[in-house]
Amino acid sequence: MKVNMPVTDHEVELKPNQTIVSKTDLKGLITYVNQDFLDISGFTEAELLSVNHNIVRHPEMPPAAFEDLWNTVKAGKPWTGIVKNRCKNGDHYWVEAHVTPIHENGRVTSYMSVRRRPERTQVQAAEALYRALNAGRTPRRSWRERLAVVHRWSLMAKFYLVMGVMAVSFAASGLIAWLPMNLVQERWEGFQQNVVERQLLLGDLKGSVGAARDSAALQETVARYRALP
Repeated sequence: MKVNMPVTDHEVELKPNQTIVSKTDLKGLITYVNQDFLDISGFTEAELLSVNHNIVRHPEMPPAAFEDLWNTVKAGKPWTGIVKNRCKNGDHYWVEAHVTPIHENGRVTSYMSVRRRPERTQVQAAEALYRALNAGRTPRRSWRERLAVVHRWSLMAKFYLVMGVMAVSFAASGLIAWLPMNLVQERWEGFQQNVVERQLLLGDLKGSVGAARDSAALQETVARYRALP
């Protein structure tokens, strides 16, 4: 496992309105990062593109967590978790991460990661669990069950899609009561993919606006965003 050093004891906290978005190919090489990723990590876009995403891996993250991540997304399913990442200067930041496979023409072609600021209770629980894992005090058969409690992903109750000052929440509890579980899963994963696609397009939209308000690129991006379900 890649070990990024050195590290400091200083934590950098994500702002409540920050959303880190990145995209990788099937080998984990970064193909897209948004400005929030650059701001919190301290890396430049040139330093991140075409580099493995483990460039921000913190050495205190247990290998079992990433093993579970890869086993999940390679099976075509979304993964959620509380992750400690390392900044370029050795500082660290905690994120509530959601990684989802992107499907094209019936097959997985890439992975999208959307990360937001976690609650402090989640961070504290994750720190304790990761220390136990690294020290070998937590049986392998039970750590994932304990991790599932820590990794409470707000998408299951609500997912905030920020556009300007507007936040849209999504609740799935009522849907589960009357739809078959396989249909719920299919629609839920479709919603997740739609959200990350919107996040990526919003990043493109900001760049287009900054370049030229009446440019063809801006018009194309707006049209793509409006065409999403």
